[in-house]
Amino acid sequence: MGSPLFAISELFIVVAAIWCSLKLAKQGMWFAVVGCAVLGGVAAIGAYRYGFNQVAALASLHKGTSQLGGAIAIILIGVQFLRTFPLMRQSLIAKVSVSLAMLGSVYTVVTFPKIGIGLIAVWMLVPIVTTILITHESVTTRLYLAGLVSIFLVNFLFVRQSPLLGPIYSWHVYHTLISIWLIALVYVLKRNSQRIQHP
Repeated sequence: MGSPLFAISELFIVVAAIWCSLKLAKQGMWFAVVGCAVLGGVAAIGAYRYGFNQVAALASLHKGTSQLGGAIAIILIGVQFLRTFPLMRQSLIAKVSVSLAMLGSVYTVVTFPKIGIGLIAVWMLVPIVTTILITHESVTTRLYLAGLVSIFLVNFLFVRQSPLLGPIYSWHVYHTLISIWLIALVYVLKRNSQRIQHP
């Protein structure tokens, strides 16, 4: 896969990540800001790689940053969802526990990549579970919002290397869905954060 067209869907992520980072920064959601920025940075490397015909030269860098950067981004975004619980504002133990889980997960992903894959799958579930547990929303709304944040997990499991779509279409669909997921995060995190006012 070396066509400059592959840069297009990478650019979707770059634009979405910039927009999300700016929106989330206004809400003070800095873990999610950094997570989105990391995903945008990884996508920018991919866009440059394909857009400027550096496919072979940047192959190792792109693969490495995609795996590590994507993992760290998911962890940070998961932490941001956990911080929407009122308990995170009220309990020092909860804050310390989440911080240790985050640092331990990042260390594991960096040091033991194969183990880290399963760990990242768990962090992918965090936004879904925390969204389902929004107490001030109806069940229908919770399921709808949880469906939005589950896009990444479904995308990762079934679209990324789909034999039905083939390498070209799976590439574009996968990256486009990540862009949509990023935009959805802004909306869902805002709704989730309202639980602080409606515990």
